[in-house]
Amino acid sequence: MPSGYPCRDRLEVFVRGKQNSVLSNQINVDLRCWMSEQPLGVPLVSDVVSWILENFSKYADDQLCAKTPDPAPQVADEKYARLYILSHHLLSTIKRSNIIQMAKELHLSGFSTPGRPAVIVVEGKSLACDEFWKTVKSWQWKRITLRHSELLPSSDDQRFVGFREIASTSSGSAASIVRHLLEEAHLDDKFSLLYNM
Repeated sequence: MPSGYPCRDRLEVFVRGKQNSVLSNQINVDLRCWMSEQPLGVPLVSDVVSWILENFSKYADDQLCAKTPDPAPQVADEKYARLYILSHHLLSTIKRSNIIQMAKELHLSGFSTPGRPAVIVVEGKSLACDEFWKTVKSWQWKRITLRHSELLPSSDDQRFVGFREIASTSSGSAASIVRHLLEEAHLDDKFSLLYNM
């Protein structure tokens, strides 16, 4: 829980399950919307649990409908993207864990560097990248911006394998680590876009 909860900060909650990741994201968006309508200063833990229990079946029923097979998949139309996100800071272990989990659920690759400032780079299917950004930006942040996005011609243009969190070490700052990761991926020109240099 945030140190200022419940007086100054809102509770941070993320619902995760074996559901379809899009539905998991939708329940989280709806839950955050409901929580934002609740007054500060009132403990919400038991109310959040009640809300989830009351509303979860709505998302589970949607899951059953979603299992109907799609007509022939449109593989040729799949688009890929890469997003460069800069946040004022990323210190919350809950947010850090949720970012990693969501990237895995959406089959995105890239990295995040917790700290102040924080960088998140994700790449993968364009719809999955959009879903990732839509969900992450809906969380409570001091400031978070999508600094740059690019469409990729195909999945062959992805530069990262898997998604990982890279913590800064005593031998280098977060910015130098980001520069190194981007250089390794032949994306060094994106460093100045991220840090506005």
